[in-house]
Amino acid sequence: MTTIDRGYTALSIAGALVLAVMLARLIVFALAPAPLPAIGWSATPWNAFLTRHACATAYWKAATEVRQAPDLYALTNAAAGPRDANGRPIPPYIGPYAVDPYEYPPTFLLLPRLLTLVTPGFPAFRLLWGLLATIVTMAGVVVIARRVDGPTGAHSLWLVPLVFLPLGVITTIQGGNAQMFYVVLAMLGMLAFERGQGAVGGLLLGYAIIGKLFPGLLLVYLAARRDWRAVAWTAGWSLVLTLLAIADMGWAPFAAFLAHLPRLLSGEAFPMLLFPGPSDFSLSIPGLVLKLRRFGGPELSFAALRVAGWIYSAIILLATVHLARRPVAPRFAPLAWLVVLGLASLRAPFLPGYGVFQAVWIATILLSLWWADAPRRWLVLALWGSLLWMTAGPLTTPLWIIATATTLQIGAILVLFALAIRAGREASTQPAPVLVP
Repeated sequence: MTTIDRGYTALSIAGALVLAVMLARLIVFALAPAPLPAIGWSATPWNAFLTRHACATAYWKAATEVRQAPDLYALTNAAAGPRDANGRPIPPYIGPYAVDPYEYPPTFLLLPRLLTLVTPGFPAFRLLWGLLATIVTMAGVVVIARRVDGPTGAHSLWLVPLVFLPLGVITTIQGGNAQMFYVVLAMLGMLAFERGQGAVGGLLLGYAIIGKLFPGLLLVYLAARRDWRAVAWTAGWSLVLTLLAIADMGWAPFAAFLAHLPRLLSGEAFPMLLFPGPSDFSLSIPGLVLKLRRFGGPELSFAALRVAGWIYSAIILLATVHLARRPVAPRFAPLAWLVVLGLASLRAPFLPGYGVFQAVWIATILLSLWWADAPRRWLVLALWGSLLWMTAGPLTTPLWIIATATTLQIGAILVLFALAIRAGREASTQPAPVLVP
């Protein structure tokens, strides 16, 4: 048993202060009528692309136009429209924001469509969606920290601010992307199952699965553990929510999604991957094949990306079943859930900066558990620090440097996943290091 030292306290206080400043800046930025005049308050004031980027544009446009234009995947398809001097499609705009392509299942729109009932236009929707997603995400991380700290005696709650400091995370909050929100919903669903709240767990995990697909790997995890009650609740709620979406939007958006799904899995839904930049700063594991050109390798196509995606899918399926059959110690179960969700999200053919979220979340938990072990502490801090950086939009750094850095970040993410499983496995045979006040 060791006492929390000054370094741990200083790190937690510094993290809280930095996060408070970043969130205060984002509040000012979010309330500004247009992004570029408020660029100084942006999380990345040096990057005009990220400053005027709002993923919420895709959710608003799809939610408000799905009945009139049920092919959601053509709403912002500018492939046949105007192009800039570099040959890239010029997207439509909502006010000052370029409209993002909508790439999710129609069932994702259940919540956005509810929010459109109380928001008169996109600016109000953007604020409401951003506020809801941010509060739920942060509150969920706190709830999981309390769950981990209870049976271990650790103090990961003190380090929660460190989860939100990486640029890939804070820019996700700024842009209103749903990725982290759905990760947290899935985690809270698993926690509800653990507490015997099957209906709540099924609703949360079911909506996460039908909304974003990748949390479905947790259903494999539950099935491999023979937790049929949780599987049944999740499947039941998934069916109910899907039927509600069909009743609200009709079958046409689902038919469009089924036609679009092969392109989504192969990467063809992201044509920008063939242009310099996006494939280089992506954190996708299948997408590594597109980075080979930066290191003297061949110029590969979406066909190679599709093959890599299915190979990786088979690997993570086997890894998930193995993890379920050789589980970590119960008090470390959230680490296993985060690893499964992290491995699943890395399957995306294109994965921006928010791909670090599960890994930095794991890092804060490991730091609280291993703080007294100096070699492990410095290793985890180094891995967390390597994930602070990100880039996107117009690039000034040579692409081979960006491709190298993001490839190393993928390695750091996988190492953190491995350390999380190791921590859980070690706890099955010996007491974990504990911090006491």
